[in-house]
Amino acid sequence: MGGIREIMLELGGYGITPEEAVRVWRAYGAQAADRVREDPYCLCGEGLSVDFARADRIAASLNHPADDACRLRAGLVHVLRH
Repeated sequence: MGGIREIMLELGGYGITPEEAVRVWRAYGAQAADRVREDPYCLCGEGLSVDFARADRIAASLNHPADDACRLRAGLVHVLRH
């Protein structure tokens, strides 16, 4: 998977809008869907505009554990920003 259409379809299944999917694709290219599956909290990064709560729901739907290091790091960044 790597084309923008395929990435939009897959990310759409996680509740990511087409506009957000395009931003994710621009940030991560053909590996965007893989990147989100591996670390849904990457969506909280600069310019991607997905908040921590949404990324957390995506992570839960992908069966990421609550004590995942990516979650802890993103949670800390979220708290510091807000």
